[in-house]
Amino acid sequence: MAPHATKPGLPPAQRRFLRAVASFELIKGIFVLLVGVIAILLVHKDAWLLAESLLAKLHISTDRHSAQLFLDFADDITDARLWTAARLAFAYSALRFVEAYGLWKERTWAEWVAFGSGTLLIPLEIRELSPPCAWPF
Repeated sequence: MAPHATKPGLPPAQRRFLRAVASFELIKGIFVLLVGVIAILLVHKDAWLLAESLLAKLHISTDRHSAQLFLDFADDITDARLWTAARLAFAYSALRFVEAYGLWKERTWAEWVAFGSGTLLIPLEIRELSPPCAWPF
């Protein structure tokens, strides 16, 4: 079967399901693309000041523990980290767009892309479920 082959004669319910998954992947790709653009817009800005003003606009007291965690996170942001985040976001969104296109067009290779992208985070999940002393990093 050629790599551009489609699934022959899919039932309408399965076709609708594939298109729903493709639409969801497209939405995820657009969302992450926007996150990447926002990361670039934050380069050379004072992230802590922006975080503090966001908390003020949302009427969240900076005395709250979660607000302090948010401000600490914003204080640790550097331009290099923002550029890295933007690059990762663009790569991830490109993967989601390719997957969405392939699923929408019912391409066989899209199932392998979906499988591969679905397994990307398994090592992190295993690490999260493991006892803390089992991982040296």
